[in-house]
Amino acid sequence: MIIHGVDNTSVIKPLLLDANGYVIVSTSGITSTGSKILVDASGRIIVTPEHSDNLLPPSLHKDLTNLNLPAGLSNQDIYTVPASQYYRLTQDSLRYSGTVATVQLYLTIVRAGVANVVHNFQGLTTNIAVGSPLNIILEPADIVRCIINNATLNDDLYAVIFMERIK
Repeated sequence: MIIHGVDNTSVIKPLLLDANGYVIVSTSGITSTGSKILVDASGRIIVTPEHSDNLLPPSLHKDLTNLNLPAGLSNQDIYTVPASQYYRLTQDSLRYSGTVATVQLYLTIVRAGVANVVHNFQGLTTNIAVGSPLNIILEPADIVRCIINNATLNDDLYAVIFMERIK
């Protein structure tokens, strides 16, 4: 396979790839303009999801840290799915840190304004991480949200979700 790339002086050069995605003839630091492929110094193509619009990343994570929670009930949005993209939510991990022994955490998917509870963790004490494997399809405009109830002012929430882009 041959792709065309641009070297660090903006000169277009052809790249010949073998079946494993290795560059047979390469110049260090070449990036493809059309397919956004990065080639490392050894000639191996590196797919970089954070720089790619056309390639599907194998997995990604989004996290939220709030060290100043309001007292009582609050919504903490972790991620909003961009237009025309679909993801599979594969894992969540939530951790509350504070002074209350009866905090409730709800991982929800908000779709068309309706919050659908995925996990309901009740009676949590400080610094206990909760979560589990998931298999939930996220659609455009879906919001992954953590609802926290019974927090004290300035308590902390740490949340991370793992996803795979599927479309």
